[in-house]
Order: sequence, then C-alpha cells, then structure tokens
Amino acid sequence: MGTGRTRRTGRRRLAIGVIVAAGLLVAACVPTLGGPDNRFGNDPTRAGTQPGLWAAIGGPYANRADGDPYASKCAIGPSSATTCDGSGANATYDPNGYLWSIDVPKQGVGVPVTVAVYDPADAPNSALIEPAAQFAPFATSFTLFNTSGSNQDINVNPANSLATLGRCSSGPGSRVFAAGSTEGENAWYTLCTFTPTLAGVYPLEVKSSAIPGVVDSGDGWNNFSIRATTNVGVQPIVTAIGRASVTFDPATSGGTSRSYLTQLSSYAAGRVVLIDFFDPGDGTAGTLPFTLQIMAPPASGAPGPVPTDGTPVACTTKAAARPTARAPARSPPPRRPHRRPTTTAAGSASGSTCRRPTPARPTAGGRSSTARVRATRTTGWSGPCR
Repeated sequence: MGTGRTRRTGRRRLAIGVIVAAGLLVAACVPTLGGPDNRFGNDPTRAGTQPGLWAAIGGPYANRADGDPYASKCAIGPSSATTCDGSGANATYDPNGYLWSIDVPKQGVGVPVTVAVYDPADAPNSALIEPAAQFAPFATSFTLFNTSGSNQDINVNPANSLATLGRCSSGPGSRVFAAGSTEGENAWYTLCTFTPTLAGVYPLEVKSSAIPGVVDSGDGWNNFSIRATTNVGVQPIVTAIGRASVTFDPATSGGTSRSYLTQLSSYAAGRVVLIDFFDPGDGTAGTLPFTLQIMAPPASGAPGPVPTDGTPVACTTKAAARPTARAPARSPPPRRPHRRPTTTAAGSASGSTCRRPTPARPTAGGRSSTARVRATRTTGWSGPCR
C-alpha cells in the first residue's frame, strides 16, 4: 500500500489516477485510491491525527488550473457562471463526476451500514478552505448504488440506486444539494442507512454537472469527506475508484498531509504502476515549495487510519502537455522522454526517489505528470483490483 505525503502551509488541489499496467498494455487493473479506513478525508469529529486532506469536486465552470481536470467544462476558465472563456471546451471533461467505493466485507452482510458525507454542499466555508466562487457556487449530487456482488462490475444505472430500490431505512439515498446551501455545514449528513445483502462495492457517485433537473452553473470547488460506519463488527472501507480530486490541507495535520495513495494486491507485484497527478505544482518557487513524495508501505504491522512511516520508492516521471481545447476523438497524447528525479527525502539515504518539489502553479491551464513505479511489495487487504 503506497502512501503519499505533502508538506505545505496552504491548500493544494489536484486530481490523482492510478493504473497497474501489464507490460505495455494499460488494461489490466484499476486500483482504488485511499487506505484501509472507513473514512476518506478529514473527520473533525474524530480525535487523533487527521490525514490533512478532503475529497473534492470542481464546479462545471471552474478554472481548470484549480486542480480538477474532469469536472470543469472549460479548457482554461470561465467568463461567467454558465460560460467558458475563449479557450473553449475542456477535452477531459466528464459529466459523470467521480465514483467512490463503499466496500462491504463478507462479515458485514446483514449488518446495517450508514453512509454519510461531511459538509456536502458547495458554499463558502473557511473551515474547509472553500472560498467564495468567482461567479457563483454550484449544485452537488450524491447517489449511492447497489452492489453487483462483483468488484469488477460497477453498475450506476439510475434503476440500481438504493433510493430507487427503496433500500435506505434512513436518509434519502440520493440527494442534490443546491448551490450555496448550508445544509449539513460542518457536520455529517446521513445519505443512507442500508442493510447489505451481498458483500462488495456499493458505488457512490458524486457529480457537479449533468444533474437531472439542474442547469449547469457555478465555479470554484466543494470540499467534503465520506464515511461508512456500522455499530458492530468489521467496518466497510471507503476509497475512490480509479481517480479522485482532492484538496490537501496540511494545516489540519501539523503542516504535512499524510494519506494512503492506493492499495495493491498480489496482482501488481512486479508490474508497473502508473500514477497520474494533474496540476501538482504549487507554492512559491525558492521560498515555500509544495513537495509531494510517494512512499512504500511499512515493512510490517497493520496499517492505521493515517500512515506514519514508509520508505521512498524509486520511480520515473514525465510531464504531459497542457491541453488548450477539445482534442479530436482518440488522438494520442504527446510523448516525452522520461526523466528521473534525484532529490531525496530528509534523513533518507541518497538515491532516486519519487520526492519532487513542484514548481509554482501555472497561471492558466494546468499540467499532468505521470510517475511510473514498479511494485515489489503488496499488502494483504483487498479491494476492486483483485
């Protein structure tokens, strides 16, 4: 289980994606992002160390350089709450938003599970470092779906939602939070309490556009956390499926954000892991850089909710070109030679690691960078990538 560590006094938003590649074929397995916890993101109601990050989603007309390449319709930024500037459409926009996994183990079948979202609505909130939008806030929808029983078969058809199936004993199961709403502000909002009849992944879809009955509007970003709890027995595991937009908030964790990047099963051993970071650069060059470091899992011991140690991993990185407008279908991305960073973590042995002080954030657009890591040690706990 790889871990990620960031160090900066301010916030940092970026999108992350992970793929395990078999040889040159990137079709083998899409791991989840996150750790062995029943929460993703900070939990101000829980004592102890926080990971120092929030789950996030950008508005449909957000500035793409703010760190969400999938939620924004704009190649660069908006000119109003409902239109993009002259840069045109975002080639990577996805109206389907993000998927989160509520992974119920076999021991959890028949035991009620409560899925809740912390501060689910988009409205200015300094506690979650959400500033006022440039033009207007946006609506956010959360919908929980039934499992297929197979972690490789994710069904988010509306007919499969727990709300449609009438499976929630409390909570709506699907909820659209209006733009600027203060409902659930600085508190946990119960989305659904249900009794699982099958073990497996219960998908949670989070969207900020293409919401039925809602006109796409608004910019900025919405930070939140997700948890799934039971009163007895083994807790479910909450992770993102394939990709996630997150906001690092080191101020909530002593100046350094520490979170699990992904879980890797035995399938990944010896294969190449491709990790994409969109818009990782931030900070002030030469004075207050943003540093991101990928760590290997501890050699022994059960992982805790927040990682505390791990060794730097060797990797190669490359930067992708910044898109400026919608690309033709199936156009291949530009290829650039890999370059291997040589910076090292404080106190670590010299050598190549995936610790990289990133440059100041570009004023427009945003770039992706890919890290290639060869997996040599995996953990025993499992998820969709089995």
